[in-house]
Amino acid sequence: VTVKAKAPHNESVTITASCRGLSADFPITVISPVSSIGLSASQAIGSEYTRTLKSGNTVYSGNGVVIKAAVSLTDTGCTLDDEQKQALLSWKSSNPSVAAAEENEDGSCTVRPLKSGTVTIKASALDGSGRSASFKLLIELHPELESFSVTPSTETVARGKTVKFTAAFYPSDAYVAPFGSTALIWETDAGASISTRGVLTVP
Repeated sequence: VTVKAKAPHNESVTITASCRGLSADFPITVISPVSSIGLSASQAIGSEYTRTLKSGNTVYSGNGVVIKAAVSLTDTGCTLDDEQKQALLSWKSSNPSVAAAEENEDGSCTVRPLKSGTVTIKASALDGSGRSASFKLLIELHPELESFSVTPSTETVARGKTVKFTAAFYPSDAYVAPFGSTALIWETDAGASISTRGVLTVP
């Protein structure tokens, strides 16, 4: 049987099937069609740093990439929340051997890098509207970071001067290496300031 919705959007209706005195009810919710899908992505690097990704960016570690969807509906008055709207989508990896796409409970997608290569993650609306959006990732897997050192290890800096600290990673091709000193969180308690690139300034 084919059911064609005529109820207002975001309304609950019940379909009843009957046969020889027996019947069964099937509650359904009528929602507005998807009009557009926007995707954003991020990847946790270690325990304190999260990298925001754009489509076409390169991923260097095997940590999961979380892709979230901003779903707009034709009826702007529809009261579905963000998680309910994300649940209107299905997720698919163009190359599962490079990266797997796993749907999360909140409707977002976690991409699991498996090996180096190129993959496109596609989010498609399940409502028959034909709406979809894609997010491309270049996977270039590097080994996990084991340790790092900072040079200079000690330094005397005159007032009004600056000094730049540089990080060296082991192994040298660890997944943080492409980001250089910006991969570290720099802090100082010496009454000076230090930039995200490891440049210390003494006032």
